[in-house]
Order: sequence, then structure tokens, then C-alpha cells
Amino acid sequence: MNSRSLAAPLASLLLAALSPLAPAQTSPRQPTALQQARVLVARETAQVRLLERTGLLHPLRVSRRCADRLGRVRLTVLADVRNTPRIVRYRRALPGNNVQFTGYYDATGRLRYATARASGSSGVRYNLAAEYDVRGRLLRETGIRRPGYVTELRRQPGLHVESLRRGLCPG
Repeated sequence: MNSRSLAAPLASLLLAALSPLAPAQTSPRQPTALQQARVLVARETAQVRLLERTGLLHPLRVSRRCADRLGRVRLTVLADVRNTPRIVRYRRALPGNNVQFTGYYDATGRLRYATARASGSSGVRYNLAAEYDVRGRLLRETGIRRPGYVTELRRQPGLHVESLRRGLCPG
């Protein structure tokens, strides 16, 4: 093969490599449904945090069982003007058994973002953060778990998220 017979194919390859891509290929990638749902969770959570910072949330009554032996409250439920729980914070500290949970809820009372941590005498059991869509489906969960702790955050043993939202502490 001579250099002239190679020149045409090489020129077309070089031209293709240097020419701009088609408009559909150069436009930024459209966000996926999962990404859009996660953005909504982030916005909702930021809104609830703003409500708390500005003093627009008030505490709801919780069960008397939610106090430890020294009378310290283990559960706090903060609600908006319509008494819809927006933030739930739970902390139980026993020798060798600690559990913490914080949940952020939307205006209709659905859990949208939650963090939870539990540890025992042998160390951390789990340390998780989870995002939920408006239907309550898990969008994303991050963090660490000890082997054997495979249950989704809302259903972890000793952590009854729905009861906490209603002001009831686990036994």
C-alpha cells in the first residue's frame, strides 16, 4: 500500500475526531429520576432544618416512658403549626447499648431523610443515612453495618421509627 491510499482513510478519521459532536451528544446529561428524587429529599430536609433554626417548630408531648431513670427525655418530636411531626430525635444510652435516630419528615408526615447509629459492647452495629421518596420507598442508603445487620434503617431491631413519630418510645 502506498502513502496516497492511506491518506484518504486517515484524513477521514482525523476529520471525524476533530469535528464537533452532534448537539444531542454535547448537551449535558439529563438528570435521572433517582437524581431528581434525591434533590427533592435534600430540599425538603433543608426546609425542615430552616423551620427548626427559625423557631417555627414546637415540641409535641411524648410518652412518659421516653424518659430515662434520671428523668432525661430520650425522645423529641418537633412539629409545625399544623402539629405535623417534622423532626424526630431519639437517643437511648444504656451500658453497652446505644441507639441514636434523627428523622426529617415532609409536610404530610412522611419520612424523607433519616440517620441512625447503634453500638454495643463489641462496637458499632450500624451507622446509616437513608433517603426516601414521597411514597416511602428507599432511594439511597449509605453508611456502614456490621455483618448480619442487613435490615433497612426503618426496621432495625429496637428502633421503631413509626412509633417514635407518634411520641412512643420502644420498650
